[in-house]
Amino acid sequence: MAAKPPLTAQDAVEACSEIRTQCLAFAARRTANLISRVYAARLAPLGLEPSQFGVLIVVATGKADSARELADKLGIERSTLTRNLARLLEAGLLVGTPGKGRRISYAVTESGRAKLAEAMPAWQAAQSAMQAELKPGVADIARQSLEELRSAALELIKAD
Repeated sequence: MAAKPPLTAQDAVEACSEIRTQCLAFAARRTANLISRVYAARLAPLGLEPSQFGVLIVVATGKADSARELADKLGIERSTLTRNLARLLEAGLLVGTPGKGRRISYAVTESGRAKLAEAMPAWQAAQSAMQAELKPGVADIARQSLEELRSAALELIKAD
């Protein structure tokens, strides 16, 4: 079978329309960015970004014993996690303790628990506002679909 010739610049531009409407990554990023803005608006007065709130939630529930596990649980790159951890550690909301080897285990401090308690009404306001904009049952369907997409992506990442 003969190799396909490379796309011309014009062909690439024409393909953008299809990508814009069909690409799962493009749709997910656009949606995630908009949803994050809703939550960010509610959390900003508390000095928290949605990504930092997410880190606090995962650490508070004891679901990760290292930065690598934490990044995996959050579905983010280590560099993004490192920036968020630095801010949370500096603010005294998290504390890191040495673990096995080079691992550092993170825990929520008393100040971090107080910040979570303060942030819960803001999170609830964002959550309620989002759900109020959706038809009944759509939030559950969206969460299920997102879980399926995450699982598919994890399988592809493991296969690489």
